[in-house]
Amino acid sequence: MSLLFFALLTGIGYIIGSIWIWWRRPTKPHHLQNLLSLGVGLLLTVIVSGLLAHALPSSPQMAPWIVIGFLVALALHVIIARHQNESSKKVIWITMIGLSVHAFFEGFAIGVGFLATATIGITLAFALILHKIPEGAVISTLIVAWRQARRQAFVFTLILAFITFLGTLSGYSLGFIFSMNSTFTSASLLFAAGLLLYITGSELFPLLKKERSTIGYMVIGVLIYYTFNWGADWITPKDQELHAHPANQTSSTHHSQDDMSSSHHQMSAQKPIEISKENAPTLQLTITPDPISGWNLNLKTTHFTFTPEHAGKQHQQGTGHAHLYIDGKKVARLYSSWYHIPSLSPGRHTIAVTLNANTHAPYEIESQPLMESIILEVKKP
Repeated sequence: MSLLFFALLTGIGYIIGSIWIWWRRPTKPHHLQNLLSLGVGLLLTVIVSGLLAHALPSSPQMAPWIVIGFLVALALHVIIARHQNESSKKVIWITMIGLSVHAFFEGFAIGVGFLATATIGITLAFALILHKIPEGAVISTLIVAWRQARRQAFVFTLILAFITFLGTLSGYSLGFIFSMNSTFTSASLLFAAGLLLYITGSELFPLLKKERSTIGYMVIGVLIYYTFNWGADWITPKDQELHAHPANQTSSTHHSQDDMSSSHHQMSAQKPIEISKENAPTLQLTITPDPISGWNLNLKTTHFTFTPEHAGKQHQQGTGHAHLYIDGKKVARLYSSWYHIPSLSPGRHTIAVTLNANTHAPYEIESQPLMESIILEVKKP
């Protein structure tokens, strides 16, 4: 299942809501209420356990973007509210414009959710679909009441679905363009979280009835997120199967520490910089399939700061960049914690990363390279 599939799927909620009005099918209010409760529970869990949990630990300094996202959503809401006392025709048009911007930002949130992990993007898409069903019914009702034109109501929901699709592609595309900039990635995720927190708190919660069934369906929404998270291997892209393992676990399938050290010295032409074990930088690698193609490599470090502006300059302890090696061959210099690896041939590949000083000399701790590697097993499609 690809990003494009879920980008298209997200707009279906609007269309379903409009179809109910188009065909004049009677809908019991509690059915929409249950869908809304389910969507709110799922959406809140994605925001807290997905977007915030993914972005804040690595970039706590980016937290103000939550407030910025919240204020942008508030500003949009205020603009629409200021025109509610005007003529019904103008109110309809203002509402349409507001919903279009609203739909774009919701799509944007899904796009940056996929930028984090496919699981966050997918669960966020489903949560917003459940929210868009009653929203599609409401906007269609307004248009039918204004112009008695069910066809135009349906067409407008198609437009909203397309705008959501564009928002999803925009969010992911911007993240892909700035994939070397971990600051942009974290800011985008937190901005989306702020937007969705406002939408959930000011627009969805007031619509929920204070009933036991509401709590029950919200709990189900929470469980759906963790079920999706647990079963992520079933719903993430599987055009090529991937297995990633730490490089220093078993000698049968992974490099030993001595092999890593030997390989490291062969890779580097500069004399390593020895650093004390106390407060030394640490490095951990994770790799996940990209929703479109290839893989996304994430470097989790402590006591280390990427300083691309000082590359090639004087050494400063705990700063520098990283070097990426695939199957022993250097392929890139990394200036941030994220890097996109394009398609690789089927087979087993060793992905290795070293932390290097500004002078490009590799760091060492007790004569061992500050290096981490994982084994990537790519199977044929």
